[in-house]
Amino acid sequence: MKRVIKRILLSMLLWLGCALNVQAATETFDFDAELVPLSYQLNAQDPSSLADFYQKTLGMTLLESDEATSYYRLGTSDKRTLLEIFPATLPKGKTTGLYHVAFVFETRKQFGGALRHLLKIGARLDGFSDHGTHEAIYLPDSEGNGVEIYKDKPQEEWLKEDGSVAFASKFFPMVEIFEQGTKTYDGFNESVKLGHVHLVVGSISETNNFYQDILGLTITNNRDSEATFLASGTYHHHIAGNTWSGEGLPKLVDGQQGLRMIRWGVKKQATFNHLVQTLDEHAYPYWIEDERIMVYDNSGLLLSIEVVKI
Repeated sequence: MKRVIKRILLSMLLWLGCALNVQAATETFDFDAELVPLSYQLNAQDPSSLADFYQKTLGMTLLESDEATSYYRLGTSDKRTLLEIFPATLPKGKTTGLYHVAFVFETRKQFGGALRHLLKIGARLDGFSDHGTHEAIYLPDSEGNGVEIYKDKPQEEWLKEDGSVAFASKFFPMVEIFEQGTKTYDGFNESVKLGHVHLVVGSISETNNFYQDILGLTITNNRDSEATFLASGTYHHHIAGNTWSGEGLPKLVDGQQGLRMIRWGVKKQATFNHLVQTLDEHAYPYWIEDERIMVYDNSGLLLSIEVVKI
């Protein structure tokens, strides 16, 4: 039986290789990061079905729901919010928005357990890759929003002396990860976090200007004119943006199906105050709501930033 499974998995790898050449709980800040993504919000055509997908396919826990308003809040087993779902009032358009969100697993054992689970239930998988920085599995949710789950590789394998990051596209060791995985998948437990968010943006240079000059992130890789990767601290990236669908896309419209908001956190009040000061110095529009900075980035994507418990 084991040999049969190996043959099936290797066949899948060959085919795919040709076709595709972190609120209620304590947050953590790794890699000396000062600003990290915590959770995100989606507008959905069918909120109930989308919430069901994230529970059954990915293993999130339903933390709150209101059928009257079609609101769903999901997250980890220790009640840390990762995703909120609202009803969309407009269909998806060719605009800026979400490319994918990425959830990071702490161990190869957990990551392999997720792989076993996805294969067992016959989930649609769009691709696999060893990026040099992390090993990743890609899939769409039930409304076509991109999702990535991944396991970071040791930092010494990808962080260069100059602070840049060596990204790559290598063979994904599926059989090895499968065999190391837990046979019983326990879903999104307390160690799973929102690792990074990849956006569809209108301009790479303007994206760099906003996230670097305003939010204080560092460009870790700007390998071409169509994609950029930025991070806080020494991580490979917390945010990425691409213009693979074209430059100058219209901005996302409020209520449109897809990304609604990204929630970010800082661990120090001083960092929060500095962000407010920087926004003021650049005369960049924002507002304060419930002790959170609310700001639209250069592509019209809404962000909230707050001081969080660590």
